[in-house]
Amino acid sequence: MGVPGLYRDGKNARDHQIVVRLLGHGLDIIDHDGQVLAHWPKAQISRVDGTDDLRLACSSHPLARLLLPQPSPVSLWLPQRRSARGLWLGLVAGSAAMVALLAWGLPRLSIVVAHMVPLETERSWGQTFVAQMEDRKVVCADASGADALDRLEKRLATALPAEQRPTRVVVVNDPLVNAIALPGGTIIMFKGLLDQAESADEIAGVLAHEMAHVAQRHPLAAAIRSIGVASLATMMTGDFSALVATLGGMALSGHYSRTDESAADSMAVDILRDADISPLGLATFFDRLNQQGGELPEFLSSHPELESRRQRIVGLPLGAPTSSALDKVDFQNLKNICAQPARKLSTR
Repeated sequence: MGVPGLYRDGKNARDHQIVVRLLGHGLDIIDHDGQVLAHWPKAQISRVDGTDDLRLACSSHPLARLLLPQPSPVSLWLPQRRSARGLWLGLVAGSAAMVALLAWGLPRLSIVVAHMVPLETERSWGQTFVAQMEDRKVVCADASGADALDRLEKRLATALPAEQRPTRVVVVNDPLVNAIALPGGTIIMFKGLLDQAESADEIAGVLAHEMAHVAQRHPLAAAIRSIGVASLATMMTGDFSALVATLGGMALSGHYSRTDESAADSMAVDILRDADISPLGLATFFDRLNQQGGELPEFLSSHPELESRRQRIVGLPLGAPTSSALDKVDFQNLKNICAQPARKLSTR
């Protein structure tokens, strides 16, 4: 059973008596002999204003018109128009839903999604992050300093399964007091951080913290959250540069959730104790930079409740006797690793 109406095919001014057969994906226009004169996809159908009857057009048949009496079941079948007030309410509701997703859903889901991504895939993505920095950052490659860093990395990594260890640790010649872990397992320590460190245990504490981020795949989770925000901006503005800018900014700043930072603190203490290195170096480093006042480096500014965390580390039982993370010679060599900056960050 069809809906009766008039059809003008645009080839001449004559109206054809037709019936309309409604389908899920469109409608068929059928003449009195049962022949299908045209098929209009639902997505291409629009209303033509200015008449009391229901007048329809189709983008794939631009000259044709379909006239149906009102009321008509076709009116209910078509997508419903929204008033200006309805559109405004829908925008407000949609915005609220997106804010809720970004504030609650993405932070909690991102770590779950991160653990679903194969390690090989994450490491492939990680090369993209490294490539974003290679024109601005140069790896410090003094041989004695690199050997000292390698020994420290291996000593700390023994506490972690092979698949959770960083793929590499490098120092870049940059005055920032910072350290970041990138998706894929690369850890970057900045020369400014080495300059500020007063003991090898302090450097070991910072490195253990970043290794904990890698082990728990926090950099990938942070990237997933950043991609979610950037994708939202892309959908709303059509500006794909937002995605690149967000990923680049995330890689440089290493923004993590409070939960991520607390978890990394706890694991860093475990890593240090398993390596027979005192976790007090990390607490001392935090305390000294905090006491200097002014704007904290990014490495510290995103950390929740810095003083309470320092006190918690200090209050932990020391356990077995510890030894220095590096001897005096290796510590000095590591601090001087940028005496020979030699290669781009993207090369090993």
